[in-house]
Amino acid sequence: MKARIILQFSTTANTWQWQPPFFPNWASVAIRRMTHSPFSHVDFELPDGTLLGASDSPKAPVIKGNPRGVAIRPSDYEDFGLRRHMFLETEKADAILAFAMDQLGKPFDNTALRSFLSDALPGERDWHNPDTWFCSEMVVCALEDGGFWSPVPAQWPKNRMSATDILMLLLFDPRWTNRATFWTEPKFLIGG
Repeated sequence: MKARIILQFSTTANTWQWQPPFFPNWASVAIRRMTHSPFSHVDFELPDGTLLGASDSPKAPVIKGNPRGVAIRPSDYEDFGLRRHMFLETEKADAILAFAMDQLGKPFDNTALRSFLSDALPGERDWHNPDTWFCSEMVVCALEDGGFWSPVPAQWPKNRMSATDILMLLLFDPRWTNRATFWTEPKFLIGG
């Protein structure tokens, strides 16, 4: 029986403050610019509306898990600038979410951020490392491990996976059921 996986693609709000750190969301901006995307982050949205993902936001509230890693967080845990939801219909939903839930408590993988700037040859960093996670890498591994793809589409050697890579991997997949309205859904701007 098919069920729905919901992925929330997001970016933090562009904020500037007059005291250190002056630009606290610099990593979000850097990721968006380096990946030519409006998104810097991706989470699983759970049936109760909470979000499961890997993040290095130590001030964000955590329901369960690692504040500097994989955790379940409230739907408004970040001051989001933009959010969009991807609906994936698959009979593998339970297996995909089970893999993601098994990652709870693992630390955030800061090497992924460095790989965005690296000129290392593709494949020199293993983004499948199950000991630490970057948000989009955990999502792709959950899809792979849960059997969403057969064979796995990410065969090209890469040093990292971004939210944009997920969008590209699923661009023509018929299981992405709201592709036609993905860009036109409400922006879910905080305070707006």
